[in-house]
Amino acid sequence: MKKDAPTFTATNTNKQGVVTWRCEHHHSTQADAHACAQEHLTNKTDQPQWPAPLPKPPKRHHRFRNFVVLPIGALVILFVVIGIVGNANNKNTAGTKSTTATTTTPAATTTAPAATTTTPAATTTTLPLAQARAAYKASAQPVTVSQLVNDPSYYNGDVVEVGGTIVSFVHDSSGDPVGMNLSGTDAVADLYVQLSSTADVTQMNTGDTVTIWGDGAGTTSGTNAFGATLNFATIDEVYLTDATSGYTDNSSPNPQ
Repeated sequence: MKKDAPTFTATNTNKQGVVTWRCEHHHSTQADAHACAQEHLTNKTDQPQWPAPLPKPPKRHHRFRNFVVLPIGALVILFVVIGIVGNANNKNTAGTKSTTATTTTPAATTTAPAATTTTPAATTTTLPLAQARAAYKASAQPVTVSQLVNDPSYYNGDVVEVGGTIVSFVHDSSGDPVGMNLSGTDAVADLYVQLSSTADVTQMNTGDTVTIWGDGAGTTSGTNAFGATLNFATIDEVYLTDATSGYTDNSSPNPQ
């Protein structure tokens, strides 16, 4: 083949890759050279000018790499799991510590016992006899026999001063004098006077004018000279003065 002869190639793709054929014959025209190249390509009478691509080497099983990578991966996963568990435990511990820190024990409350107030017992002061008598007589309300007879309940419990005339003396079942009936100038009935234990009836007589200081006692039931039961307005004598005989009963040591 001449040096300047045209050379044409034809290509075809198969399973082994691209095959290139060179025509070594001399052709006068380009068309002939091309036709010759196609014929050689079809009949495969010449060897390929360029070596065909080498077949891909078979896959190698990297046993050593698998042997190393798999344990390392397992270790990495293990560390990740341990880290997650550790973080969870730390969170739980932190939560517990936080809860413990924020738990406040309420201060103990001490209730003081209620103060007991003791009211001291009332003390009764005994005045000298003359002073006690003067104080009692000064507290008495002046009334008439008629007022006491007409409304005995109104004066019940009050300290009163009343004057009148002795009508009669009243004796108990033993015959001892215990009281007297007193009349007033405007009274429609007599006033019964319950004498104190210190009164001396032997120093008084019927018809005497007396002044009584005592406590209103409401009414007392008694019988008259005809045996009829009557209710009498009553006072309890504390002090007495007989203006007719000059006798006085001023012996009560502690008038009430």
